[in-house]
Amino acid sequence: MRETLSPQPRMLINPAGTEGLYTTWQFSQGVRVGEMIWTAGQLGVDGEGRFGTTLEDQARLAFINLRSVLEAGGSSPADVVELVTYHLAMDELPRFAAVKAEFFPQNYPTWTVVGVTALALPELLVEVKAVAVVGSGLPQNAEPADA
Repeated sequence: MRETLSPQPRMLINPAGTEGLYTTWQFSQGVRVGEMIWTAGQLGVDGEGRFGTTLEDQARLAFINLRSVLEAGGSSPADVVELVTYHLAMDELPRFAAVKAEFFPQNYPTWTVVGVTALALPELLVEVKAVAVVGSGLPQNAEPADA
């Protein structure tokens, strides 16, 4: 006999300051169902709508924005299990990875890197999205299995 799962409510995650994106472009910054969170692609733009001027600036802003979405959903970067990044210039990946290491210093999530010819706006150099499982993060000093 098949077990019937009861549906879990869907929580839309739109941190303060992103309401305009929700209403104008009609998408949420993140969605939480149960203990899972899926984020939209986060960009290298600050809260005033200014783009980072370098790849490192944009990567750092994108990760700050990602952290904001995760925290608004009751999570943190430590709970990220999958990271997908989109890049205009694959030869700049080492510079991006150095910034990523500031936000994921250990207990790394999976990471898929995708080279693209364009992003949503011409000023953009990189985009970051993630999947997190709330509460799954290892403490930053814990050793992962088979490390």
